[in-house]
Amino acid sequence: ELQFVTVETIMLKLSLVAWLIFSLAWRTTPTACRQTNAPQSVQEMLAEQLQSYMDTKARPCENFYQYACGNWQIQQQEQHSLRDRDWTRDRQRYQGQMLPTDTLGLIDHSVNRKLELLLRRRNESSFESDSSILEQMRLYYRSCKRLKPYNLKKYLQLLPPSNSTQWPSVGRGWRPERFDWITTLGRLRLHGLNGVLLREEVLPRWDDSRNYSIYVNKPSRQETQPMGEGAMIELLLDIGQTKRTANALARQVDDFERKLHRLQELEDDEGPREMQLGYLDSYLPQLRWLSFMRQVRIDSELDLRSTLIIENIPYLRALSDLMESERPDTVCSYIMLKWLAFLKQQGPADISRGECVAALRRAMPLASSWLVGQQFSDPESESYVSSLFQRLKVRFGQILAENRMRLSPPLVHILQQKLRAVRLQMGFFQTEEIEDVEQYHVRIDLSGHSFYGNQLVLLRQRVEANHDLLYINVTNFANSTGSNLSYLSESWEASNSSPLYVGPRNLVLVPHGLLQLPIWHRTLAPCSSTPWWDLSWPTSWHTDSICWEWTTTPWETSWGPWRRSALAVSSDKDSSVFSNRWPPVPSGSTKSWPTLWLCV
Repeated sequence: ELQFVTVETIMLKLSLVAWLIFSLAWRTTPTACRQTNAPQSVQEMLAEQLQSYMDTKARPCENFYQYACGNWQIQQQEQHSLRDRDWTRDRQRYQGQMLPTDTLGLIDHSVNRKLELLLRRRNESSFESDSSILEQMRLYYRSCKRLKPYNLKKYLQLLPPSNSTQWPSVGRGWRPERFDWITTLGRLRLHGLNGVLLREEVLPRWDDSRNYSIYVNKPSRQETQPMGEGAMIELLLDIGQTKRTANALARQVDDFERKLHRLQELEDDEGPREMQLGYLDSYLPQLRWLSFMRQVRIDSELDLRSTLIIENIPYLRALSDLMESERPDTVCSYIMLKWLAFLKQQGPADISRGECVAALRRAMPLASSWLVGQQFSDPESESYVSSLFQRLKVRFGQILAENRMRLSPPLVHILQQKLRAVRLQMGFFQTEEIEDVEQYHVRIDLSGHSFYGNQLVLLRQRVEANHDLLYINVTNFANSTGSNLSYLSESWEASNSSPLYVGPRNLVLVPHGLLQLPIWHRTLAPCSSTPWWDLSWPTSWHTDSICWEWTTTPWETSWGPWRRSALAVSSDKDSSVFSNRWPPVPSGSTKSWPTLWLCV
């Protein structure tokens, strides 16, 4: 019996040892199920990302652009929708506890912090006491800080769709028989809303950038992309609707959105046309464009002989038919939800010091640009930046001279002319333009106790100033020493420190706020690969690619008023510098300027 117990004990020990050996071997030996792949290098990740932008079904010899960038828009839409949803959720959960992780976010956070300290500080110098602009900025900041919750419903109460009716979701004043969708669009366009059902903007003429015209077009595909029922329900709950009512209305508006989005498939067989305002009213009577313009230019008489440039007329006809077939409350609710989404984006994410400064920079971009220039301007750094920019032009010139894409000689000549003439400007304003900034803010009357009223006043001022450019004196413009960037006042966002390219002026604009660590310091070695530039260029070549994007850009050449541009740059530096996260394109810039990140 003792011998049996001993044998049993030995077998138990041997089984335990065997199990330990087997377990150790299982953990240390990779199997087909547990095989781990080595992490990708930066080059492999960039190559994979670039490859995802390509449309390999296209034939490169027939349409190289479609082959190289055909899936770019799809990739961006997917990435932005996921990123926006995640960012909204995380920001609401951790707001005030998290710092930005991308480079431009860190820079803007630093700029906001310095401006916040300046706005909270009492007047301590004669410069500050003499500045009416700074006092207006303080009034806006105080009104933001005095908010309790950010209540979007206040805007709907302050600005109804017309003088004859209220919004269908606010109070009991909704009268569908008195609702006019084109009049409502004009009223909201005066307060900054654009790209809803149609797009109207004032831009330099493509054939003469000294003059301005109204451009009327359909919205971009992204602007008509359905918001989704979830986003609409969230907005409706914000203005006090019950969950049941919000669900029903969201389904109704979502169905309308999908019908509207399908209109994007209509081809523009007629092309862009320039016509007088009075003639458009008879050529396209169902659009009733005069009703729209009377709301936008509410304080001035319309000149029926003035001209505008209109595109996608088949879409505008189909839009008018769609409006006639839909219920007024559905159309009005759709416009209202777009208006609320716009206002939510413009205002603070929450009532905190940092968010109020960020909202200030969005609401008062010209004043903010001036103040940032006062705080961050560094003449010694500007000379270094100019030198770096000249090196960049030399490198582009070498690429053009190599002509690896075998472009035609006339096209190469045009690009070389553009390259030689391009200029660099530090800051949105030049020193001699400070009077223009002061004049811009003369008509603005802000209150320290009415944030919602302040927001509407500032949005309206930007649109009115933009439309005043239609009557600019060309002689005065030609004699001015400034670069005249005032037409960007409506779309410019001082809350973003990203540089940009201004096509009609052939100008690279670098905000003063960018010139700080981690992007810039003048003590960095000139040959270092540290300085980064977000640069745009109106070209259409593709060579040794590192990274590239595209957008619709206004052109000055004889190629037509609008042209898509693809862009790439070669670099002798190690592409590992692109391991940092690429920053988002500014919301006011994505519709006007292409974006490229490169390292010199």
